[in-house]
Formats: sequence, C-alpha cells, structure tokens
Amino acid sequence: PLSEVPVDRDDIANGFPGVPNPHWDSLDANRREDLARRGATFAAMVEHVDRGVGRLLADLKQNGELENTLILFTSDNGACYEWGPFGFDGPSRKGLTILHKGGDLRKIGQDGTHQSYGSGWANLGNTPLNMYKHFCHEGGIASPLIAHWPQGIARKDVWVRDPSHIMDIVPTVLEATGTPYPASRDGREITPVEGTSLLAAFGGKPLAERALAFEHQQARGLRKGDWKIVWGKRQPHEVRWELYNLREDRSEQIDLARTQPTRTAGLVAEWEAWAKRVGAEPFHQDGPTSEAATPFPGHPTINIKNRPLVITCDVEPAGKDGVIVSQGGREHGYALHLVNGHLAFDLRVHGKVTRVESKKRLPGRFKASASFDADRISLEANGESLAAAKSPGLIPVQPKDGLDVGFDGQSAAGDYAPPNRFTGTIHAIEVTAPRKQGF
Repeated sequence: PLSEVPVDRDDIANGFPGVPNPHWDSLDANRREDLARRGATFAAMVEHVDRGVGRLLADLKQNGELENTLILFTSDNGACYEWGPFGFDGPSRKGLTILHKGGDLRKIGQDGTHQSYGSGWANLGNTPLNMYKHFCHEGGIASPLIAHWPQGIARKDVWVRDPSHIMDIVPTVLEATGTPYPASRDGREITPVEGTSLLAAFGGKPLAERALAFEHQQARGLRKGDWKIVWGKRQPHEVRWELYNLREDRSEQIDLARTQPTRTAGLVAEWEAWAKRVGAEPFHQDGPTSEAATPFPGHPTINIKNRPLVITCDVEPAGKDGVIVSQGGREHGYALHLVNGHLAFDLRVHGKVTRVESKKRLPGRFKASASFDADRISLEANGESLAAAKSPGLIPVQPKDGLDVGFDGQSAAGDYAPPNRFTGTIHAIEVTAPRKQGF
C-alpha cells in the first residue's frame, strides 16, 4: 500500500501502526496547522540548500570554471516517514509528539529543536513510489541524479532511464579526470571499486545490464533490468520476497512472486550471493577473522504470543559477547546471547527483563538450549543444566520486532545495547513453539 504507516509501538506510530495515513480533511484544525508548519520548515530547508547550490554555481561561473566542471547532484534515499503521520519532537523513538498551537508553532525548526514531519508528508514526497526511507522499495531507494558538464556532455536536456547507483560516482569522476584507482595505499590493499562510469550513458550509450543490490536494517532488494525483488519490514502482513516488473509497475503494486517463483528464486540467489560477499545482513562480519554470523537467510518470524518456547543452538563463538538469536524488542521478546563469555537468556514481558545466566564461561564450540513456559525459565549447554528461574509468564502479544540471528536489529529484546552482534559461527538454530516450528 502506498500510504501505509509501518508497524511500530503505538505511541511512536502516533496511533496508526500498520494502517494508512489519515486523510488531511479528517484532521482537526490544530493538527493541520502543526503539520503545515512542519512541512513549511522542511520546505525552507530545501530552499536553503537550493540557494547554497546557486551560490556555488555562481562562483564557478564568475571564475570561468562552470563549463568544464562536472557537477553531479542527487538527493538522500527517499522521504523519511519517522515514525507516524504526525511526526515526532526531540530525541527519536521516544514516543513524544507535541501538538503545537498558536505562538508555539513558531518554535518548530528553531535553534535547539528537533522535529520530524511524519509519514503523511513523506508519503506525499515519495508519490507515486512505494514506502519510504528505511525500506528497499522504490520510495526508499530511488533518487534523481542531475549531471551538468557543458564541455563533457554532448546531449542536453535528456532523460537517461538506465538505473545507476551511488557507487557509480567514483568511477565516473575517475574516468572524467583520467585518474587511475590505486590498488594499495601505505602498504594496505584497497577494496576495488564496485560501480561503473556513467560517462557512456551521458553520451547516449546504454549501460550494460547488471544486478544492483540493496540492504538497510533488514530491508533488502535487488534490481536486474526491469525486474526487482524486495524484502520489507515493519509490515502488518507476513514479510517475504516480493517481485515487481518496474517497467510496467514502477509503484510496486502488483507482486508477481507467487506467479513467477522461478524468476524470484533466481534473483533471491543473486541477492544472497551478493550479501555473503559484502557482509550485508544477515551475513554481517565483524572484522577479518569473524565468520558470517548466520547461515539462515530469509528466516521466518514465528508466532510466539501466549506460547511456551524452546530455542536450541550449535555455536562456536569468536568473542565474549553477542546475540545468538532474538525476537521482539523493548516491550516484549526474548534473547539468547553471550555476556562476557557466559551464556544468558533474557525474557522480556511488559518491558521488564528476567535473566538466567550460566555461572561459568563456555569455551569453544557448544550446543545449548533455552526454554520457558508460564512457570519456569531454564538454560542448558552440552547436556548440563546451567541456570533456572521463575518465569514472569508467557509473552502476551506478538512482538513487532522480528526474529534476528546473530544480532538484534531493532530495539533490544534483552538487557543490552543493540545490535550486540555475535562474532564466530552459528552452525544451527532451531526455535520451536507448540503446533508451529520456527526453522
């Protein structure tokens, strides 16, 4: 849905998690005044940037350098919805949204303030594209690029429809300036450039077809030619790979994944190969000696509402801390993780964490399990009971934050600072609940 507010805590999403943004006419006069001021503040910032760019161009022209200067102008990746239709005030994700009235409207955007304009304005800014910044749908990754170089670009006032990527800017500048890209610096090998020069496209030649892959905080995507797969997050329905034909459906409204499973699977395989190569989630690597934290791409998030749970794992840590598996966040959830080499299991119910933790460190590779029901939490490793405690009860609602392996990608399910990445190798994970197996 083009106007959907992502799922989040009710106070953070302004009471609209997982539903469309409200219609403007449905809002009272005070709310419309507040939102108009937020939108006007953003517009003033855009105008300020525009004037700054104008000053740069005027200086280049005054010094006779404009005609032979390559200027590449683009924008950030999509209008930002943070975090609901009415925006927020102050620190992000605190659930504070002030309804400004009267003279207080003038305080928006002034020194010492911080406001978001919200998902309603973001939806308008991204029209007709789907979703927002934070996502790999078109509304989160599609940005314009304006190239200006009178002495170097023969074609004028022409749209180039070939998809490009921010990683193409360095190769473009290198070719334009005739500068070689170094293989090393100060005795250290430099990662080769990934992109391609856009000068050929500026000259009217089509770019060779290639796969462009994306990942941002669990959102994923890959485009190849007219076809694109995308994996969402914070959505009211089951998250899975979607498939779109962007030539026919740039707004990503007709998901073809179920009718074209072979094409979808092929593109997913390309995305996974890319993610493993570059260390994107869920294959993130911490340092050159760390192996991928998880071999479980696309793992499902299971229903844990009012269900006892059993988590088993086979792990080989390379560090003393890190999340093995987690699900949920600051209100409800669980996490199996390491604390200074000790195995711990955190169960969070109504914001309060109950922890069981081993008294000794677990060296090398080990197999462990954690379980809880309405009465008891227990922790075992290599067939030995490590710790147990009285349970605060079952998790009463399905958490909004999904299941993560090797890190905690959103708000913390346990008593630690996210993402709290695991380093080493997770050989196997199984999460089971009555009548439904995780993976």
